[in-house]
Amino acid sequence: MKILQLTERAKERFFIKDEQTHSQILAMLGQSKIPNNINQLAKAAIIGLLVSCLGNS
Repeated sequence: MKILQLTERAKERFFIKDEQTHSQILAMLGQSKIPNNINQLAKAAIIGLLVSCLGNS
């Protein structure tokens, strides 16, 4: 099993500078219906019900 090793630059990208704000955002997201809606869209895309019209003029 290979362990992911991040470079210093990658570590900086994933570093959360304001943990309180991050926690509040995650709590608000959890209270909304957005995660469920995203999950439903993903399922629809997987089984072929979701058809993209992007790029079709």
